[in-house]
Amino acid sequence: MHSFPDSFTETGLAWEILKVPDSHIRDQRYYSKRGDLLYSHSEFMINPDLQYGIVVLLTGTSADTAYISELAVRTFQPVFEKILEKRARDRYVGVWHGRGQDRIDVVLKDGSLWITKWKANGVDFLDLYQGSFASGLTLWSTGRLDEFRYDEIPLASCGYSFTLYRVAIGARTVNWGCMPYWLNLDLLHSHHAPIDLIYFDEDDDGPVLQFPSANVTLHRWL
Repeated sequence: MHSFPDSFTETGLAWEILKVPDSHIRDQRYYSKRGDLLYSHSEFMINPDLQYGIVVLLTGTSADTAYISELAVRTFQPVFEKILEKRARDRYVGVWHGRGQDRIDVVLKDGSLWITKWKANGVDFLDLYQGSFASGLTLWSTGRLDEFRYDEIPLASCGYSFTLYRVAIGARTVNWGCMPYWLNLDLLHSHHAPIDLIYFDEDDDGPVLQFPSANVTLHRWL
């Protein structure tokens, strides 16, 4: 089961799903299963985004595991949000510099990672992708540790007059949402890498940000 952040498309099999707003007014989904056998009752819930789970075991006449599960979610969810935000800030946020004027600024805003300044090989990528009005690009985790895709790619070369978005709003004129990128993730390549791939790594000098399609490596200035 996967729910894309475009608030439009989802895929998956049969789960019972509890949706609870987080501190940024976004739905956190808890995928659950319940079981009952006479006086024994159980429920487990997992939240892939916040990376934790809850198990409830009851005995007796009351089979209301859902009430206890929801109470646990509302108790623990803010804590895990703060833990993950701190980890993201420590691991990714900062000003990353490379050769010459190469630079990428990564900030944490409203619980999401954003690129607010991006210049590589003499190109201003914020201006290239969104125009002079752009305030930033969101980063979408692929599910692999330290690997991200940024949020949009122009597809004029594919015969479309609009831009397909990886996250956030989807293609407004076509009822596709994030589905094309789930089915066919890497549409354009350079230097044998998807053009929207950014990942973090380490070398002898510490953390590095890799932008492989432009053959750019950057180090963080704290």
